[in-house]
Amino acid sequence: MFKTRLVILIWISCLMMIVTADAQDVSTLPPYRIQVFVDSAFVRATPSADAKPVASIFEGNILEAVGRNLDGRWFEVRRPGRATNLGWVSDEFVSKNFTIELLPLTDSTTGIIGSESIADTGYGVFVQQESTLRDGPLLEAGRLGVVPYGVTVPVIERNADASWLHINYLGNVGWISGFNVRISSYNLLEIPEGLNLPAPLAANLTIIPPELQFAQAARLRTYLDTQLAMAVNLESFWWSVYRREVMPCDPPAAITEYQYNIEDVRELPELNRIVPRLDTGVESLNTSIDTLQICGALDGDDVISARNAAINAKVIFQAGLGNLDNLEKNIIR
Repeated sequence: MFKTRLVILIWISCLMMIVTADAQDVSTLPPYRIQVFVDSAFVRATPSADAKPVASIFEGNILEAVGRNLDGRWFEVRRPGRATNLGWVSDEFVSKNFTIELLPLTDSTTGIIGSESIADTGYGVFVQQESTLRDGPLLEAGRLGVVPYGVTVPVIERNADASWLHINYLGNVGWISGFNVRISSYNLLEIPEGLNLPAPLAANLTIIPPELQFAQAARLRTYLDTQLAMAVNLESFWWSVYRREVMPCDPPAAITEYQYNIEDVRELPELNRIVPRLDTGVESLNTSIDTLQICGALDGDDVISARNAAINAKVIFQAGLGNLDNLEKNIIR
């Protein structure tokens, strides 16, 4: 494979001001649009890497997203202004300016591995943390499998307080914790409540004043906002380098893991659920930063790896912020 040698120069102040001149800002586009960020990719007949290619798309192309597949990792698309759908694009090739779970489910068969048929219920959730699929809305319920991080699944119903959601993952129906999904444009309590379900468990808990809980959440949010900004800038930085722009290479300091103690957890127990996953984001961010230590000519594959590490960190920190949104909206009282 042909490999490109790329050059970066020294000066860190530019890191926070990276702009790609000929790339359109996806955040300014209308809802349900995506933009291609790889050199080229195939649009396929169905949401599968093995499906027949039906068209080619190229870096900078903008498409309208009209639907999602069973796990939300493929988008059904069409050219802007066209009435006919073009086909399916993997989410690994595009950036988006919308919430995946708001797209309708337009393919309910490709990739199904379970025995249950899948229908668009009108409600979907993005799974922010790997979740155990259980046969009932209780921690003691039987284990059916695992729903991985990063998928979007249709929701059938909820229990009384939406602490458990009845979902269909690729044809496997079961219950996952409602605390493991991202807040969307609707409240989880809008989802229809199931009938004849066990009441949510009551627990004897020490009541922590809400102001202490909000203060803990605010401290974590400040940390996440800072690391997310760094990840976004590094993603853009490495993309500019890959496009052969001359960029600085004076790296920022390595990122440290979020610091908290037993007292912090007593005030906000959810820290034990949210923070451990952030360690992977910190590791990815430091991997991206480490590549900046090599000033001069860089291998093209190293640049892409550094950018991918920044993207991984960005996704994890965004998920952490989503967990905080959920925490502040539905849990802290």
